[in-house]
Amino acid sequence: MAAEEIPVKVACRLVNVSVSGYYDWLSRPPSARSIRHAWLTDLITEVHQASQGIYGSRRVHAELRLARGIVVGHGAVELLMRRAGIVGVMGRPKWRRAKPDLIAKDLVNRDFTRSGHACSSSCLTASAGAPASSWRMRSSTTSRSSTTRQRRHSRLGMPTPIEYENTFIVA
Repeated sequence: MAAEEIPVKVACRLVNVSVSGYYDWLSRPPSARSIRHAWLTDLITEVHQASQGIYGSRRVHAELRLARGIVVGHGAVELLMRRAGIVGVMGRPKWRRAKPDLIAKDLVNRDFTRSGHACSSSCLTASAGAPASSWRMRSSTTSRSSTTRQRRHSRLGMPTPIEYENTFIVA
């Protein structure tokens, strides 16, 4: 606010501080905490640069505690790194899906198209020998799954299990 040439009285009123408290703060020497924080910030910057900018707060904290023997908490290291704008490299390199133009082309010309209908008349007659009671047991045990099955079959244009029993299985 001083750079904007705002009067001291107005600035103190804005931030709800007394004028005498402002002038008292100006003449005070720096506190022990601020001196320690400045010293730790220099050490953190040094350790971070020695790691070529890779270390984050956890490794910087470990380096300060174990290698240099400085008693400091991890929260203080995080705070000071955040204030100084120091950030480590995050995480491992992620696996990335190959782009479609980088996937190998089919060099042997395989044909994966379906030929014919999924269920020909031979599969209907072959399954006609299945016991009819198996469908009844399944449909009677869970009514919820049978209604889901009926919806799925009707959506696909296929007969439901009950319609299948009535049409193809002769009792």
